[in-house]
Amino acid sequence: MIKTPFTLLRLRPDEVRGESMNVGLVTFPPGGPRVYFDAPPTRLKAFHPDFEHINGDQWARELEEVLPKIGDLDAQINWLRFAIGPVTADAELGHFFSDTFESITDTVEQLLERLVHAPEREIAAPMRPHSPSRGTLKTQLKSWFRQSKVFSSRTSDLSQRRIVPNYPVDAADDLYADFAMKNGSIHVLEVVDWRGVDRITRGLRGEAGLTAILLDQAKKRFSESSRRIAITAADDYKTVSPLLNLVTSYADDVVAIESAEDRQRLADFVATALHAKAPLSFPGFSSR
Repeated sequence: MIKTPFTLLRLRPDEVRGESMNVGLVTFPPGGPRVYFDAPPTRLKAFHPDFEHINGDQWARELEEVLPKIGDLDAQINWLRFAIGPVTADAELGHFFSDTFESITDTVEQLLERLVHAPEREIAAPMRPHSPSRGTLKTQLKSWFRQSKVFSSRTSDLSQRRIVPNYPVDAADDLYADFAMKNGSIHVLEVVDWRGVDRITRGLRGEAGLTAILLDQAKKRFSESSRRIAITAADDYKTVSPLLNLVTSYADDVVAIESAEDRQRLADFVATALHAKAPLSFPGFSSR
């Protein structure tokens, strides 16, 4: 068994106000410290306007270079507590045990999900209490990617045959793809979850329009071989057809998650793009 210590990173921009936000982890496996800064720019900006342009991946890489030069584990933890403000590390270490180095990554993803990631927004449909809440499809996809061992929360792992979340298509315009992957070209996956929708509102039109803009920007910024995939779910596609038509106009492929054929097409594309050792299969789809 591999025992791996870790510490939680918190952002505290103002000690007087006392506000803090969990933004990542530092793990200390046998191969040396690994830093996981996993707060998307939109969340950082909402927390404090000064942190909109933090490059989390670059900061994490620089920290990984510095930490081994500092000394033993105690010295590194002490340095993390006081030398990288307004980010600070917890003094008390946590530990987890893993059978293999590969399972360390899986455990880290679970810790990030529990300790760092913001909860997925769920919007209930008051007039249809038994309908699934919107916003769960993205969580289902992330879970499948993780189970298939093709997911990483680190954008820098895009080149390591991993699917990453919150990929910056155009950071200046606050356009971040739900997921991205790379096999020479960058492919973006956008999730539109219309379950529980029984009428089209101005807000829904705005969300569909933003998805269309993001897909259009991806086409302009990435190579011609890049694919833009919209992954959809709906109780009634006839009701949301104007929204679907708008998104379809800018997507190279639309995957209706309710369709077994579409799900397998997505699985095949992911397996091919990431050079998976074995074929991938999407698990049985749950409407909730």
